[in-house]
Amino acid sequence: MLLSFSIPNYNKGQELNEALESIFKLVENDLDNIEICISDNCSTDNSKEVLSYWNEKFPNFNTCFNQSNIGFQKNLINCLDMAKGQYVWIFGSDDTISEKYSFDFITSHLQSNNELYITNRELCDTEMNTYGVDNYFRTNFTKENTWNWSDKEDFISYLDDVKSVNALGCFISSLIVKKDTIDEIIRLSKIDDFYLSNIFPHVYIFLKIKNNSTQFNVTYLPFPIVKWRADNSSFADNNFDKYIDLLDLANSTHSRELIDAKIKLSNLIYSFYKKRLRYRSIIAYLVRNKFKLSKSVSFAVGLDFNSNIKHLLFGKK
Repeated sequence: MLLSFSIPNYNKGQELNEALESIFKLVENDLDNIEICISDNCSTDNSKEVLSYWNEKFPNFNTCFNQSNIGFQKNLINCLDMAKGQYVWIFGSDDTISEKYSFDFITSHLQSNNELYITNRELCDTEMNTYGVDNYFRTNFTKENTWNWSDKEDFISYLDDVKSVNALGCFISSLIVKKDTIDEIIRLSKIDDFYLSNIFPHVYIFLKIKNNSTQFNVTYLPFPIVKWRADNSSFADNNFDKYIDLLDLANSTHSRELIDAKIKLSNLIYSFYKKRLRYRSIIAYLVRNKFKLSKSVSFAVGLDFNSNIKHLLFGKK
């Protein structure tokens, strides 16, 4: 089997229906070559009914219903563990696939057999009306590009060009991952709870794998294959410090001092969370004074959740 769609779901019945419909339209003529793997995190909406309907449409349709809500991280690992395809497309339950691209077009780019593929995305409102196309890099790529993250200079070059944390894998629906890499994500997450302590366990593990190997090829597909639904990152709101910690891991994989790059990475995080821009100068100050990024950024972001410290710094709650 070529491709597994691994989809974590919690109370997204209506959106999940749209996601599965878009996948069905994409693979309608290749149903035997794909599978659907969904881990439902004890939803209380109509998710079960939606899954029952699509179970009749897909010949390879696998579901897991958690008896309690186990959190996003463990639910994500659950649906990855179900996958058997050569590649696994990690897919959000409220995103969809663009009608502009065929299954053959997408899978043709997998022939290079790289460890990770990151697709571009359309930007949509909550009703999936497109209002723009994203770009994770400063360079306006028009064809696929590949970097070896395990190569120090190649990885630095990659970081120098990124303008979105999604280039590190933080938007799950953009990720098509080789099964060997998925297996390592599952293995590490089961033996060390550290990997489940942040909201993007797969990103930590991507970076760990690339540090422990001579080749971890990452291909960026600049085509907006995925349609992103606005306001679908609310699960991250209470884990913002852990969201940023992964950047320290990315940036500590070489010895060269990249203070400007650290400031850039912290700033692009804040461009994603515009409501938190008031803390940007604090982060810039701490980073410029060579505080370790994970400590300085986590400290600054943590102020958002500590009204007493916020009051001391800003004079008001």
